[in-house]
Amino acid sequence: HDCQNLLTLLKNPEAELQVLGNYTVEELLKLIEECNYDDRKIVGYPSFLPKFLMDSYYPRKDEPGYFAGDELMKAYYEYAFERKNEFVVKWFKMNFNITNILTALLARKHGWNVADYILGDNEITEMLRMNKSKDFDLGREYDYVPELMKIAETEDPVEKEKRIDAYLKRHGTSKIRSWTYWRDE
Repeated sequence: HDCQNLLTLLKNPEAELQVLGNYTVEELLKLIEECNYDDRKIVGYPSFLPKFLMDSYYPRKDEPGYFAGDELMKAYYEYAFERKNEFVVKWFKMNFNITNILTALLARKHGWNVADYILGDNEITEMLRMNKSKDFDLGREYDYVPELMKIAETEDPVEKEKRIDAYLKRHGTSKIRSWTYWRDE
């Protein structure tokens, strides 16, 4: 909820925030202010929040086609990819790839340029940007792609979200556990 609250305050500093966030309005406004005027290291927040503000939001916010929410999500995932726990890293990488695959399928369905909506740079994102085949030529190597394609066809957004959640609960952790073992660091 903190990411959404930060984006809300960037649009309207007097807006009401979701109560489930960790940071108060005052704390987030302080972060926004410090990142806008200071070059020093900002403490007391996950490092991706000031990084997003200083490296992405302030330098690019007025550019056409800049979507702060996408850039904040990208910063969040990059932060998660740097964690020490291998299980957590693999979970976030899988989530990131699934989000990009579903985004690509949605973009293609609506006739949008897929490359405009894909975040990050890895083997999967490159395939999503370049490949024109139905499954982006990912189905052979990533066995979850065919099921994601079926889920993407679901018209009702609530039902689609439920199916994604059910898929992750049913298959996500077992896939990651088969790739690694749980290690608490």
